[in-house]
Amino acid sequence: MASQAYSSLVDAVVPMKFSSEKFTDYRGGLGEGLPLAVFLALLVLIFVQVYVVFYLWNNVLIRVTTIARPMKSLWYALGLIVLVVLLKS
Repeated sequence: MASQAYSSLVDAVVPMKFSSEKFTDYRGGLGEGLPLAVFLALLVLIFVQVYVVFYLWNNVLIRVTTIARPMKSLWYALGLIVLVVLLKS
């Protein structure tokens, strides 16, 4: 009895145009290429961040401190970024 009353109340309040849902694709026709583009953009952003850390470490930190040594490759910069992210979280 209560469920019928609730159902009739909802039907009276909510217009019928809201009861039929029409889902549309808001991807803009990009289709299946979007995940690949996002992945490539993420790789580019990671590479830029690693290169900036590598450059700043070797050209700034080495000159202003006496305990830092130059990084030998970009892998050390990537490891430093991963370490900072892990310690930050």
